[in-house]
Amino acid sequence: MSVSAGGAIRNRFGLLITTALVGVGSVLGTSAARAQSQPTNGMVESGGAIIDQTDAMNTIVDLMDSSSVINWDTFDIGAGNTVSYITANNATAYSVLNRVVTATPSVINGDVISQNNISVWLVNPSGIMFGAAGTFTGGSLVLSTAAVGTTDFLDGDGEYSLTNADTTGTINLVAGAGQISAPGGFV
Repeated sequence: MSVSAGGAIRNRFGLLITTALVGVGSVLGTSAARAQSQPTNGMVESGGAIIDQTDAMNTIVDLMDSSSVINWDTFDIGAGNTVSYITANNATAYSVLNRVVTATPSVINGDVISQNNISVWLVNPSGIMFGAAGTFTGGSLVLSTAAVGTTDFLDGDGEYSLTNADTTGTINLVAGAGQISAPGGFV
């Protein structure tokens, strides 16, 4: 992975991602009153996915198509809670774009898990924070405050036009806390 002077990040697969700011700290706040225990109101915009939230502590997203876009009102994961991305096909690469459509920053204090063949994208113009207990384990993780268009994401060519990169949202990884690992891909 390489970072250019303009803040663009290029991983070993040639993916180009930009964000408004990548920093270490806690500017989003983690009040228990604001943080949701699970993402809310997920609506599949494109592709095929089944969202199972029958358990109050677990969200399971079962991907049916190789590329899916899901719009969420909020995407928070409380401590002790899990969001899992699965698919029956382990031989094909899958990508899922999780887009937050409200002006609420995402706070991840729980676990995000995906199979090694799944690339999980979380886009929130208002910001994203991985807190003290926040973890990611799986294929690949892309975090951004810049918008990714649905058609651009679904075309599968690996090139993305990111817009609204000048938003005020930030991506924060709390120092000395949480864990992000992607044995099947990149972070």
